[in-house]
Amino acid sequence: MGKLVFLPISLGGGLLASLIGKKLFDVIWRLIDDQDPPKPEHRNVNVGKLLVALTIEGAILSLIGGIINHGSRHAYTRLTGSWPGDEQPEADTRPRLPADARKCLILQATSHNEPYRALIQE
Repeated sequence: MGKLVFLPISLGGGLLASLIGKKLFDVIWRLIDDQDPPKPEHRNVNVGKLLVALTIEGAILSLIGGIINHGSRHAYTRLTGSWPGDEQPEADTRPRLPADARKCLILQATSHNEPYRALIQE
């Protein structure tokens, strides 16, 4: 039930995060270049500049979105007493090789290259 009640808060927070992130990206881009940032739908753009712009924009939007999402979850918990989501990530249940076996595999894979052997040994 808590997740359903939290849904409108999450949507509002997402909209707020995108507005803040877009404004912050515009400010940061103006420090990098005097022209508007290139868009993927433009035909004649410098691909390197496009990659830089998309990387910066994505990082900013992800950072702001994550901060607002996490903060709104804490605020919701203070108001309702319940956390709207999982308390922590699920444990990784995949089978793992013992540490000695992993080290042995790494040494075998790199045995032809002596400099790496010195880096791996403890």
